Amino acid sequence: MIKDLITNKDIRELKKKSNETGRLTGDELLLLREHEELSKKFKKGEKKARCYYESRLQSYCSNLIKAKYQFSKDSVVFLQIDNGGEGSDGQRRRKAQEGTQSGFKDVIILVWRGSIKYPLRGTDEVIKTIYHSKQFFPEFKRIGGVVTDKQLYWHKYLKEKGESAYFCNNSLFFEKIIMKEIEGFLK
Repeated sequence: MIKDLITNKDIRELKKKSNETGRLTGDELLLLREHEELSKKFKKGEKKARCYYESRLQSYCSNLIKAKYQFSKDSVVFLQIDNGGEGSDGQRRRKAQEGTQSGFKDVIILVWRGSIKYPLRGTDEVIKTIYHSKQFFPEFKRIGGVVTDKQLYWHKYLKEKGESAYFCNNSLFFEKIIMKEIEGFLK
Protein backbone atom coordinates (compact mmCIF):
# COMPACT_ATOMS: atom_id res chain seq x y z
CA MET A 1 0.00 0.00 0.00
CA ILE A 2 1.86 3.03 -1.26
CA LYS A 3 -0.19 6.18 -0.78
CA ASP A 4 0.71 9.77 -0.11
CA LEU A 5 -1.74 10.09 2.81
CA ILE A 6 -2.46 6.94 4.76
CA THR A 7 -5.78 7.26 6.59
CA ASN A 8 -6.88 5.86 9.92
CA LYS A 9 -9.22 3.61 7.90
CA ASP A 10 -6.21 2.21 6.03
CA ILE A 11 -4.55 1.45 9.37
CA ARG A 12 -7.70 -0.29 10.66
CA GLU A 13 -7.80 -2.43 7.49
CA LEU A 14 -4.13 -3.38 7.91
CA LYS A 15 -4.73 -4.36 11.54
CA LYS A 16 -7.76 -6.42 10.49
CA LYS A 17 -5.71 -8.15 7.78
CA SER A 18 -2.95 -8.87 10.29
CA ASN A 19 -5.40 -10.34 12.80
CA GLU A 20 -7.24 -12.44 10.20
CA THR A 21 -4.34 -13.78 8.14
CA GLY A 22 -1.28 -13.00 10.21
CA ARG A 23 0.42 -11.98 6.97
CA LEU A 24 1.50 -8.49 6.03
CA THR A 25 3.99 -7.34 3.43
CA GLY A 26 7.11 -5.56 4.61
CA ASP A 27 5.61 -2.26 3.45
CA GLU A 28 2.36 -2.87 5.34
CA LEU A 29 4.29 -3.79 8.48
CA LEU A 30 6.35 -0.60 8.21
CA LEU A 31 3.18 1.50 8.00
CA LEU A 32 1.69 -0.19 11.06
CA ARG A 33 4.89 0.34 13.06
CA GLU A 34 4.99 4.04 12.16
CA HIS A 35 1.37 4.43 13.23
CA GLU A 36 1.88 2.51 16.48
CA GLU A 37 4.77 4.79 17.44
CA LEU A 38 2.57 7.84 16.93
CA SER A 39 -0.32 6.22 18.83
CA LYS A 40 1.88 5.68 21.88
CA LYS A 41 2.50 9.43 22.10
CA PHE A 42 -1.25 10.16 21.87
CA LYS A 43 -2.07 7.54 24.50
CA LYS A 44 0.41 9.17 26.86
CA GLY A 45 -1.48 12.43 26.36
CA GLU A 46 1.39 14.33 24.84
CA LYS A 47 0.07 17.53 23.31
CA LYS A 48 2.81 17.79 20.73
CA ALA A 49 2.37 14.26 19.34
CA ARG A 50 1.41 15.65 15.89
CA CYS A 51 4.54 17.80 15.78
CA TYR A 52 6.62 14.90 17.09
CA TYR A 53 5.49 12.59 14.31
CA GLU A 54 5.85 15.14 11.51
CA SER A 55 9.26 16.19 12.81
CA ARG A 56 10.42 12.57 13.09
CA LEU A 57 9.23 11.78 9.56
CA GLN A 58 10.80 14.94 8.15
CA SER A 59 14.14 14.20 9.88
CA TYR A 60 14.10 10.64 8.56
CA CYS A 61 13.52 11.90 4.99
CA SER A 62 16.23 14.55 5.35
CA ASN A 63 18.67 11.87 6.50
CA LEU A 64 17.75 9.68 3.50
CA ILE A 65 18.66 12.55 1.16
CA LYS A 66 21.93 13.23 3.02
CA ALA A 67 22.94 9.57 3.07
CA LYS A 68 22.26 9.05 -0.63
CA TYR A 69 23.63 12.31 -2.07
CA GLN A 70 26.23 13.59 0.39
CA PHE A 71 29.14 12.35 -1.71
CA SER A 72 27.41 12.37 -5.07
CA LYS A 73 28.41 14.39 -8.12
CA ASP A 74 24.80 15.57 -8.21
CA SER A 75 23.54 18.14 -5.74
CA VAL A 76 20.41 17.47 -3.72
CA VAL A 77 19.54 19.83 -0.87
CA PHE A 78 16.72 19.28 1.64
CA LEU A 79 15.58 22.65 3.08
CA GLN A 80 13.10 23.15 5.92
CA ILE A 81 10.76 26.09 5.29
CA ASP A 82 9.38 28.31 8.06
CA ASN A 83 5.68 28.31 7.23
CA GLY A 84 4.53 30.06 10.41
CA GLY A 85 2.98 27.06 12.14
CA GLU A 86 3.97 27.67 15.77
CA GLY A 87 4.25 30.77 17.94
CA SER A 88 2.22 33.57 19.44
CA ASP A 89 0.00 35.84 17.35
CA GLY A 90 2.69 38.54 17.50
CA GLN A 91 5.36 36.14 16.27
CA ARG A 92 3.13 34.94 13.43
CA ARG A 93 2.39 38.54 12.36
CA ARG A 94 6.11 39.35 12.38
CA LYS A 95 6.88 36.22 10.37
CA ALA A 96 4.16 37.13 7.85
CA GLN A 97 5.73 40.57 7.41
CA GLU A 98 9.08 38.87 6.81
CA GLY A 99 7.56 36.77 4.01
CA THR A 100 6.36 33.62 5.77
CA GLN A 101 3.36 32.08 4.00
CA SER A 102 0.96 30.11 6.19
CA GLY A 103 0.16 26.73 4.68
CA PHE A 104 3.20 26.68 2.38
CA LYS A 105 4.99 23.34 2.03
CA ASP A 106 7.24 22.22 4.89
CA VAL A 107 10.25 21.46 2.70
CA ILE A 108 11.84 22.31 -0.60
CA ILE A 109 14.19 19.72 -2.07
CA LEU A 110 16.48 21.42 -4.59
CA VAL A 111 18.07 19.12 -7.16
CA TRP A 112 20.78 19.94 -9.70
CA ARG A 113 21.72 17.32 -12.22
CA GLY A 114 25.15 16.82 -13.71
CA SER A 115 26.51 19.47 -16.01
CA ILE A 116 26.82 19.52 -19.77
CA LYS A 117 30.26 20.68 -20.87
CA TYR A 118 31.16 22.26 -24.19
CA PRO A 119 34.88 21.80 -24.92
CA LEU A 120 36.82 23.84 -27.46
CA ARG A 121 37.64 21.92 -30.63
CA GLY A 122 40.65 19.71 -30.21
CA THR A 123 41.08 20.46 -26.46
CA ASP A 124 39.66 19.30 -23.15
CA GLU A 125 39.15 22.87 -21.95
CA VAL A 126 35.62 23.61 -20.72
CA ILE A 127 34.18 26.92 -21.90
CA LYS A 128 30.67 26.62 -20.44
CA THR A 129 28.83 24.50 -17.90
CA ILE A 130 25.04 24.30 -17.84
CA TYR A 131 23.11 22.97 -14.84
CA HIS A 132 19.55 21.71 -14.91
CA SER A 133 17.50 22.00 -11.73
CA LYS A 134 14.17 20.88 -10.36
CA GLN A 135 12.37 21.49 -7.08
CA PHE A 136 10.28 19.07 -5.04
CA PHE A 137 7.81 20.34 -2.43
CA PRO A 138 6.63 17.82 0.20
CA GLU A 139 4.16 18.71 2.98
CA PHE A 140 4.54 16.32 5.91
CA LYS A 141 1.47 15.22 7.85
CA ARG A 142 0.77 12.66 10.53
CA ILE A 143 -1.24 9.56 9.73
CA GLY A 144 -4.86 10.64 9.98
CA GLY A 145 -3.84 14.31 9.91
CA VAL A 146 -5.97 16.92 8.18
CA VAL A 147 -4.88 18.98 5.17
CA THR A 148 -5.84 22.62 5.82
CA ASP A 149 -7.42 24.90 3.23
CA LYS A 150 -4.20 26.96 3.04
CA GLN A 151 -2.10 23.83 2.52
CA LEU A 152 -4.45 22.67 -0.22
CA TYR A 153 -4.30 26.13 -1.85
CA TRP A 154 -0.47 26.05 -1.99
CA HIS A 155 -0.48 22.45 -3.20
CA LYS A 156 -2.77 23.29 -6.11
CA TYR A 157 -0.86 26.51 -6.84
CA LEU A 158 2.48 24.67 -7.12
CA LYS A 159 0.96 21.89 -9.23
CA GLU A 160 -0.59 24.45 -11.62
CA LYS A 161 2.88 25.98 -12.06
CA GLY A 162 4.26 22.56 -13.04
CA GLU A 163 6.08 21.92 -9.76
CA SER A 164 6.37 18.54 -8.04
CA ALA A 165 4.25 19.00 -4.90
CA TYR A 166 3.25 16.24 -2.50
CA PHE A 167 1.46 15.45 0.71
CA CYS A 168 3.32 12.75 2.62
CA ASN A 169 2.55 11.09 5.94
CA ASN A 170 4.69 7.98 5.73
CA SER A 171 8.29 7.11 4.95
CA LEU A 172 7.25 4.48 2.42
CA PHE A 173 5.72 7.09 0.08
CA PHE A 174 8.79 9.32 0.43
CA GLU A 175 11.19 6.47 -0.37
CA LYS A 176 9.26 4.80 -3.17
CA ILE A 177 7.71 7.81 -4.91
CA ILE A 178 9.52 11.07 -4.10
CA MET A 179 13.04 9.58 -3.97
CA LYS A 180 12.37 7.68 -7.22
CA GLU A 181 11.26 10.91 -8.93
CA ILE A 182 14.43 12.65 -7.73
CA GLU A 183 16.52 9.74 -9.05
CA GLY A 184 14.58 9.84 -12.34
CA PHE A 185 15.39 13.53 -12.78
CA LEU A 186 19.07 12.92 -12.11
CA LYS A 187 19.34 10.27 -14.87
